[in-house]
Amino acid sequence: ELGVSDLNEIFSELSKEPVASASIGQVYKGRLRSNGKEVAVKVQRPGILSEIALDLHVLRVLTPIQTTLQNAANGIKTS
Repeated sequence: ELGVSDLNEIFSELSKEPVASASIGQVYKGRLRSNGKEVAVKVQRPGILSEIALDLHVLRVLTPIQTTLQNAANGIKTS
């Protein structure tokens, strides 16, 4: 997404270990080569978006089945 093949073009420093976890990745400490400013760099886990899409698909498929079973267990007629 940064439009470069080598991160050294943008960052003069980048921590080897993450400093925090993010919702779908990890956060590293970096320093911009252009002005020396310290920044947080959020790195998305590879393939995470397809994993999320699969999880949502499975939920859409299983929810009606779970609803039917729960209604049957509670004596509620499912239409």
